[in-house]
Amino acid sequence: ELDPLSPGDCARMAYVQYLKGEYQAAEEHLRRSFELDRDYPEARFYQGLLHLQQREYDRAIECLSPSDFPLEIGLLAAGYARKGCGAQALDCVEKLSRLKETQYVTPLAKAFAAIGMEHFDLAFQRLDEAIDHKTSFVNMLLVEPFFDPIRCDPRFNRLLKRLNLSN
Repeated sequence: ELDPLSPGDCARMAYVQYLKGEYQAAEEHLRRSFELDRDYPEARFYQGLLHLQQREYDRAIECLSPSDFPLEIGLLAAGYARKGCGAQALDCVEKLSRLKETQYVTPLAKAFAAIGMEHFDLAFQRLDEAIDHKTSFVNMLLVEPFFDPIRCDPRFNRLLKRLNLSN
């Protein structure tokens, strides 16, 4: 049962609605999450995914900036790249490299950036590493729309097999 006063539960419900393609319902759950905690990182991450999926790149960039959370920075790089701002996307990748000197940076963050920048070979390398590192969000590979640009590549099915997911 969901707790309506939990920003985490509201954010996760938003993500479920997003996965179902019910973007307006997802926005409403995110709004509720932000009412409870305006800086809740999980909600910001899901909001970034939602805006990227809707090709609302300015809104994605706005909600993900500034950030010191690696996954958000990876999505921010994707947003800049998809908007056509390659220099800012590269700045985000460089920020991830700098963060790696002082904290753990999941390879999934760089995979998000690589997919957004259409560097698919690098994306597959980073996704393989994310599986090796047992990164939690990588288990969403089968259903997460962000991965659609690489879904038709045969390497994608190999990743799914590594995760014991069927396509």
